[in-house]
Amino acid sequence: MAQLAFSASHWDITGVSHRTVTVEGFGVFSGHDGARLSVLGGGWIGCITHNDATGAEAFETALDTELRRESFESRYLKEARRIVG
Repeated sequence: MAQLAFSASHWDITGVSHRTVTVEGFGVFSGHDGARLSVLGGGWIGCITHNDATGAEAFETALDTELRRESFESRYLKEARRIVG
């Protein structure tokens, strides 16, 4: 089940989400990113609850990676909007 959660970040969601933004070099961003974060967070909590330190560490790494990606995207788009006006 964990592998399914981790693989979701590689799925092409453009066919199911029409509200996407593509940031060159970083990929496609959409509202589905929040749902993916929820799944990763749930996996992390599940591992902690069941004393699975290795699994929790894997989910924590995935969460950190996704949060960094989304943080960059937000800053990038905010700066682009400021420049364009």
